[in-house]
Amino acid sequence: MEFNNFRLHSIVRDLLLAVTVFLFFFLMNNISHRVFLIVPAVIAVFLIAYHIRFIEKTNRELIRFFDNIRYSDFSLTFSRDNRGKTFDELKSRMNEVLDRFRETRIAEEEHYRFLQTVVQHVGIALVAFKGNGEVILINTPATRLFKTAQVNTIDILKKFSEPLVEVMKRLKFGERELVRVEVDSEVLQLAVYATEFILKDQKVTLVSIQDIRNELEEKEMEAWQNLTYP
Repeated sequence: MEFNNFRLHSIVRDLLLAVTVFLFFFLMNNISHRVFLIVPAVIAVFLIAYHIRFIEKTNRELIRFFDNIRYSDFSLTFSRDNRGKTFDELKSRMNEVLDRFRETRIAEEEHYRFLQTVVQHVGIALVAFKGNGEVILINTPATRLFKTAQVNTIDILKKFSEPLVEVMKRLKFGERELVRVEVDSEVLQLAVYATEFILKDQKVTLVSIQDIRNELEEKEMEAWQNLTYP
């Protein structure tokens, strides 16, 4: 039997249970064949089990709701049923919370894609790595500089320049150092700048690398001209 109201459902079920219990004791005291007591006993057990299952349905839905939030799965939607207005309001609030989480996740993903686009299009090489040397970010200018597309750990870059890697590991927040690197008979003057931040309780070092040989050559030329033509 289906009811469209939780209170009415509970009242009818409790009345049926009370009548069944009364019938059980009435038959126990007024009949000689105790086998007939099985019918009201089975009905009473069924009503109690159904009552428990009916109440636990809300608990199961709440568990699903919190599990979805815990595991960041916001695809779940709670539909209304026939348990009454208060349950419909509860599910409506749960759906609103999940909608807010979905909107927040979409906004975060869009922001992340925007930052990724900016990082990949800046003209300076950027490398971010954890304390154990794991590289978590490397942009296009950096892969071009190091002539490698796959960089999982900072030590891989030792093939390009071991002194550069040592400087990258050694630099602290706000420090800067100039590293001279020879690549294919070409001398690079790399300005290395480091900053640090915390990401998910782990320290991350972000290093920017820029070849400033053109600037140095211009300054040397200017200094030479100043000496030659005082």
